[in-house]
Amino acid sequence: MPHFEIKGRSVVKALTWKLIALSLTWLILYYFSGKAGESFKIAIIVAPISLVAYYFHERIWNRVHWGKESRNHNHY
Repeated sequence: MPHFEIKGRSVVKALTWKLIALSLTWLILYYFSGKAGESFKIAIIVAPISLVAYYFHERIWNRVHWGKESRNHNHY
């Protein structure tokens, strides 16, 4: 039986991801000077870090059973 995410689960995942992404961005901005030239470097650094972090975030959430529902889909 397939499992489908309820909307609330998707919202919570989006919010938790946003918190992680904002934290990573803030830490990187704090580390660098915040100058215009440094902002470009940060953008280059954040993109792959965020991609890897999001991948692992999703993999962890795939193991969480909260918010998943089993549904029978009859195709006529």
